[in-house]
Amino acid sequence: MFINSKANDGSRVLCHLITKQLWRFLEEKVFTIPSTETMFNQYKDVNPLFDKSDAAEIRKENLRKYFQSIRWELPVFIVGEAPGPWGVRFSGVPFTSARALHLELHPRSST
Repeated sequence: MFINSKANDGSRVLCHLITKQLWRFLEEKVFTIPSTETMFNQYKDVNPLFDKSDAAEIRKENLRKYFQSIRWELPVFIVGEAPGPWGVRFSGVPFTSARALHLELHPRSST
């Protein structure tokens, strides 16, 4: 969980609650959707041609860490849809390629 040293206890609790509720929603409504011939759920399934056997779990863990690093008191939260084949499809993090994660190019906060 992101801890802002200037934040009061109330905003820290709010950040934790938002993260927890969002994660619960994803677990119930997104991570459970099976892939089809026209849609690939990168958080549930793996493609043996491109992925490691535990790739879906790695992507979920990357997303969880990303959410924990967000300062939820920011006024805007951007949600992306239709992830591209080389970004979130592999990294699990919106607007972020696996290369950016590996090279630590993605901006993130210290915890």
